[in-house]
Order: sequence, then structure tokens, then C-alpha cells
Amino acid sequence: MQDAKLMLDAGRAAFRAAKAKDVAALDALSDQLYTSCTSCHQHYRPNYGRRPSPEAAASAPVASSASSAPAASSRSALPAPPALPALPAQKLEGRWKLRTAEDLRADGTVARRPWGEHPAGSIVIERGACYLQIMSADTPSFAPGATPPTEQMKAALLSSYIAYSGPCTINEVESSVTLKVDAAWRPDYVGTEQKRFFRFENGVLLFGPAPGSIRVGNETLTRRLTLDRVP
Repeated sequence: MQDAKLMLDAGRAAFRAAKAKDVAALDALSDQLYTSCTSCHQHYRPNYGRRPSPEAAASAPVASSASSAPAASSRSALPAPPALPALPAQKLEGRWKLRTAEDLRADGTVARRPWGEHPAGSIVIERGACYLQIMSADTPSFAPGATPPTEQMKAALLSSYIAYSGPCTINEVESSVTLKVDAAWRPDYVGTEQKRFFRFENGVLLFGPAPGSIRVGNETLTRRLTLDRVP
């Protein structure tokens, strides 16, 4: 029912955008529609996201000569087209640089940018360990020897920064990564498990918690981080 509701919510938002002839809003719904489809596929389609092995494909049953005889007699056999080379599968492991951080409404529009217009950060996933760091680049700087920052200024800086790390497990079928936090900028994060979902689109990584898991006032939002791979 949760998977079905994701599709219904995305469909209603798409209907409203189409009725209003709002092309930008309809285009912004791409991620939400994609998530509503893949979420259900991951739960109910066996082996979703996995390609059959060459051995399995070679051992698949073929039609008998008796059943295929009429087709063979009606037209001459054509040679099979050459197989296209398989594209290399994109991997989550590596180093990623943050491009944008946005909280999206159900209709795909941006409700807010939690780290401002110019966020800075990175995600590193290597050898079973994960590290995430995000900060706002719009915070004031402090010159050496200047008056020490007040407690209010320190609180503002803390609220514009997030970082945590720990061992992690990647689930390729579900397109998720679960991180067991052993170090964090906030003590209440330590010891928790943080599950994030990811997908690749046009060469970039889209990364974030479950759709609709962010609460801001009376709104339910979906956080989306857009990152570029660091060579």
C-alpha cells in the first residue's frame, strides 16, 4: 500500500502540473515518478536490477524444431544481429562532490535548500566504509585575532553543518546503502543506522533518505543530494 501511495501521489502531482500546463513542474517530477516505480519493482519483481548471467542465458530452453518448422518454411532464416557491448555498470563506491542539496515537495518543486544556495560537501564510500560531510558556504568567516564568536554564532554554524561516518553495506538490488554511525557531529547520531537510497542519472548521483521522510512544519518533503564523481 505504501508503494501504491507513492505512485498515486506522483500521479496526482503530475495531473495537476499537466492541467496547469506547467512544464517546469512536470519536469521536476521525474525523480518522484521514477522512485514510485522502482520502489514497487524492488519489492515485487524477482531479481529486479540484475542481468541474467551468460551461463543462464545459454541454458535457457529453446523452441523445438517441430514447433518452429512452419515459421522456418514461411521465410528464410536471417542471421542474428551482432550483440551490442554491455555498458559498464555504475558503482556507488568512490568519491563524490556535492553539487546541490534540495528538499522537494510532492509536486517536485523545491521547498527549501537546507544548506543554502551554495552548499559544499562530499560523500566517500570505500572498502565498506562511508563518510558524509555537508556544510553551508554562505556562513560568515572569522579573521584571525578577531573577537571570538558568540554562543549564538556557534549555534548557527553547528546548524549549517553535518558529518558522520562508519561502516556501511550497499544493497545493489534495492539501490540503498545503510551506514552504522560510529562518529558524528551530533552525539545522538552515534550508534544509529542511517539508510539512504541512490540512483544514477545523466552521469550524476542522486542520493538521499526515503521519499517523504523529511518533515518541515506541516510539509512532508523528499531530500535530494546531487553529486558528481571525483576522478
